[in-house]
Amino acid sequence: MKYNQLKASDLVCVNVAVKAFAEGIQVIKNKKIMEFDENTYVKLPDVNFHDGTIKVKVLSRLLPDAPEFARGFIGIAFRINEDDTAFESFYVRPTNGRVCDPVRLHRACQYFSYPGYTFDYFRRNNILKYENAADIGLNEWIQLKAIIKGKPWDILCE
Repeated sequence: MKYNQLKASDLVCVNVAVKAFAEGIQVIKNKKIMEFDENTYVKLPDVNFHDGTIKVKVLSRLLPDAPEFARGFIGIAFRINEDDTAFESFYVRPTNGRVCDPVRLHRACQYFSYPGYTFDYFRRNNILKYENAADIGLNEWIQLKAIIKGKPWDILCE
């Protein structure tokens, strides 16, 4: 299934606002969401996806009022349940892509599984194997490709 000409009205918004532009769709997190690991994404309606390949081109820009710790998070959510209480995600932090700090550099991309195995869970338990470096930056188009197959990560951890 290909979605080359998506419109903002084609998407289901979960704690975000969307706006269509000639070059794509802008997604902005709801300002009421202040906690880490909250559900913030758009999803395709009526898609039952479990295994397969997802390819998207994304562009991350910081908002003028972005806090100092903002990293330009942008990514792919998949295996989303019907009530938006569980999903898996792969995302990138473009501001970490080309820094001299080796810790931040290693944290340019991350996988997580909501709600049990989140960013906060990984940090509290010092789990680093689901993050890695990536040569990416803000204000540039980034090609993301996720090949999803097999059981969800949280099932494998049990």
